[in-house]
Amino acid sequence: MKDNIQEKLGEILDSVEIYPEYSPDIIRVKNFTWNKDLVDCIVEYYINGTKCIFRYNDQITKEYDSIKDNPLEQLEWELTYIKRMYERGIGAKEYYPCTTIEH
Repeated sequence: MKDNIQEKLGEILDSVEIYPEYSPDIIRVKNFTWNKDLVDCIVEYYINGTKCIFRYNDQITKEYDSIKDNPLEQLEWELTYIKRMYERGIGAKEYYPCTTIEH
């Protein structure tokens, strides 16, 4: 099962192509790792050299009504928003509650 999740994570993260308005270069997610735990799921990845940490657990899901029931679906949803944020240069943390972007 964990191999299937690893494969799905790879598919989700590999599918991200960011086209920032300030650059002709395509930005992709690089070097992801995850802790192989779905109860307290942590996925670390890099976008254009910036470390992003996605963390999904019961405590976080109780804080927000809009969080999906599945950590992979939540990661995919947040990546969609983060992609738009990178492309437009603006964003709000409330739309990616499980992700910390370390600037």
